[in-house]
Amino acid sequence: MSLSRAVSYATLRTITRLCHSADPALTGHHVPRLRSRKDAGHHRELTALVMPFAHNAWVDLQNPDAGSMRFDRDHYLKIWALTQPRIPADFLLLDEAQDTDRVVEQVFNAQRDHAQPVMVGDSTQAIYR
Repeated sequence: MSLSRAVSYATLRTITRLCHSADPALTGHHVPRLRSRKDAGHHRELTALVMPFAHNAWVDLQNPDAGSMRFDRDHYLKIWALTQPRIPADFLLLDEAQDTDRVVEQVFNAQRDHAQPVMVGDSTQAIYR
């Protein structure tokens, strides 16, 4: 894999990892470890290389009408979650809870002060863990 391709892949994966997390900001721990780069020193180098691209990509994604990056569900869900939304409801049902990522879980749990949460799932049907 060429260096530019590896950096592009790592940048996109970094953004995806942010979007699936409950973290409020992009940090170096979102940079994935590449299979061929298991050494901590190499990961620090990769992080230093990728983070400026990832920050630029995240800024671009926060302006979907003017940005150049492809804007998808993960991006708009994370941007919405960062607004700390309040869902006006008495009850909230989260189905397939075993496959819920951290960003959805965070939004769901933040509603506990005004809504009764109900999570339904089956760990034997988990496709992600």
